[in-house]
Amino acid sequence: MASSMTAISYITSLPHPAYDRAVDELRMLCGDAPYVRPATKVTLQPGAQPLKDARIVKEETSYAEHVRQSERMVFPASLGDELTEIERECIVRASAVNMKGTLMAERRRRGEIVAEVAKALQPLDDYIWSFSPPRSSFGVVENKPNVALVCALADAIDWPDKRIGLALVTGMAIVGAIPDTGLFRRIVPMPVPFVANHLRDSLLEEDGYILRLKASVEWRAARHRHDRAQLIAVEERSNAEADKGHLGPCLSYAQLIRNYGHRLRPMRRFGVLQNGKIRCCDDGKESLTNAATSLEETVTLPSPTWYAAAAEAALNEADRHGVERPRLVSALDDMEAAYRQVPTDDPRFTFIAYFSVRRNAVVFRAVRGHNFGLKSAVSNFSRVPHLMAAASCKLLLYLTTHYIDDFMSMDFESQGDSGQRMFARLASLTGYRLDPKKRQMAASANSALGIRVDLAQADAEHAVVTLSPIEDRIAKVLQTMRQIRSQGKIEPAEADSLLGRLQYLSSSMFSKPSLPSTTPPIVKPKSVAVPRAGRPVNVRIYTDASLSGFGVVIAIGKVLFWASHDVTADIIEKFAIRLGRDEEALIADLEGLASLCGLLIFDRLLQSGRVSDTLGATEIGDLNVVHFIDNMHVLSNLISGYSRQESLVVMMLDYYLAVARMEIRSYHEYVASKANISDIPSRDTSAHEFAEAALYRENCLDFVFPHPSSLRTASPLFPRLCRGIRGRRLLVPTGSPTAKDVETGPDTALSPP
Repeated sequence: MASSMTAISYITSLPHPAYDRAVDELRMLCGDAPYVRPATKVTLQPGAQPLKDARIVKEETSYAEHVRQSERMVFPASLGDELTEIERECIVRASAVNMKGTLMAERRRRGEIVAEVAKALQPLDDYIWSFSPPRSSFGVVENKPNVALVCALADAIDWPDKRIGLALVTGMAIVGAIPDTGLFRRIVPMPVPFVANHLRDSLLEEDGYILRLKASVEWRAARHRHDRAQLIAVEERSNAEADKGHLGPCLSYAQLIRNYGHRLRPMRRFGVLQNGKIRCCDDGKESLTNAATSLEETVTLPSPTWYAAAAEAALNEADRHGVERPRLVSALDDMEAAYRQVPTDDPRFTFIAYFSVRRNAVVFRAVRGHNFGLKSAVSNFSRVPHLMAAASCKLLLYLTTHYIDDFMSMDFESQGDSGQRMFARLASLTGYRLDPKKRQMAASANSALGIRVDLAQADAEHAVVTLSPIEDRIAKVLQTMRQIRSQGKIEPAEADSLLGRLQYLSSSMFSKPSLPSTTPPIVKPKSVAVPRAGRPVNVRIYTDASLSGFGVVIAIGKVLFWASHDVTADIIEKFAIRLGRDEEALIADLEGLASLCGLLIFDRLLQSGRVSDTLGATEIGDLNVVHFIDNMHVLSNLISGYSRQESLVVMMLDYYLAVARMEIRSYHEYVASKANISDIPSRDTSAHEFAEAALYRENCLDFVFPHPSSLRTASPLFPRLCRGIRGRRLLVPTGSPTAKDVETGPDTALSPP
């Protein structure tokens, strides 16, 4: 390879035959799959129409033709977008070896080769570190990775981030224009590097900043002098970090200036309640450090449905070879002191300031590694686990991905913990520690990203991966909500934290959002169906709404059932649809209600027995439903499970609760308005038009609306609260909450958004 294209050449230009041999040995273990950078957006050919081209049914002008084409639909049969090319290749290669019964021995052989390579590269690694600052130096992280091995891994698997080794020696850029690594999704439009670099230099030149920060920390401590539990918790957590070598000693303002001068930009440290514990955060926003940081890329992270995609690929491999589908297990590991293991290039920006209750004064400390709160921290840190996960797939045939510092893995049950042990050894050889206290050994059910993932039924009989919120998390959220109500107040930080926890818990019900027309919400509450190729679509639902009426058409085979209802003042009031907004928002509310009603009408039809008369009893237990909607706003909300309109959020939650109750597979597809047959019953049309569309009187169904619930009246309060509390304390009454009950003071009411 050319010197300029190797990872080691960025550190030393001297020839190293031992390094070249090591790279060749590692390369022999790798497959052919290249690293593919996540796309910024869909690449279009000239004249292409992305939404139309992505649809399964492309008809745009004819009701009858769209219905006819939808009869031949096959349910979308892939979750593969969750997997990278390297991960897919790993599953294929590992499956092939596993079918021979030699995967455990093969992993052991590969692990020995990696260990021998690490040993052979140790002299080169010692040579590299002989030119670096000592471990006790200001700003240098405590651990010392095997940089020579890291470079060899990058070169062996043709990793795009060739500067990873150099960054681990000299530190990663944390402020200003952060260089592109070639790993993550590009940010469009691209930032202007000059602006960020100019701001970075200006921050260090600002007169009096450290004194003002000190005064601000003192003022905040005095403001909370009657409730210092959080201040004490922050101090105790910081002292614990210092005991591990991740923070420098406590310094007074005078000592800080005497030792390091004025050209520093410390950040205020504060505490955030997370899972019942205080976690320390450093405010890079308040210090303007983040404003002076520009990124060219943003990380792409897996969701819990990654396991469903991986299970699908593994089961498909077994089907392709005509062998019995394997039983699968998951495992999880966590990097110890993650951000503190990755160095920075300019530690003048990583100092922190907080109030020490024990000293009754503001103290300053140097942070070794990246602060939790820096804009650049996530993408910088992710460079390391991203490489380790890819190396695990390529070298050890052990399927691994990562979510920041959490490693998620899937393996065959027959292999026990062989893959997990080999991965832990790889991490140790590179010089990075995995936390044994947070390790979850290979099992059919584990907790990943706060979600319970169960692979026990990901087999030939069921082909289902079960996802569910962890009960302990639900209990803690409920406890927090009860505590807030009993106190009669909610702090801004508490509301932000509560909103985030609620949104994360509900995210287990939905799939990862992407283009609304292409991503199915296959994730139902507590279950993910692993698709099988060629599964027929049994039911097609069309829904539509106008300012005057609702229309629903349910197509089962060639039979079309339909229902309609006028939009009345009673419905507007009953479902809290506000008329004072723009017409687009009003239509979205009506379309959202129509989509929910369409599902409920189908449920009623299902209970009546008429569906089994049409389909036959064998298909009733395996219903694959495609829902056609012509409103992109509502379609996007159904896929992501979220909307900025509170009324739509509640409708989407009710929709998925109905999906779970009915035990159906659902997919959502866009249909052009002119091809949406439910447009006919949604408005005043002639009997001839009904007959022409095969909407006959004998197939007319009663319209079904959802029942008003406490969920519908209470849930909109939380987004309203969290938008209104920036910088204010809100009093939450103990009675039935409404927008006018939430007050910011004795005389000022918080008006509805």
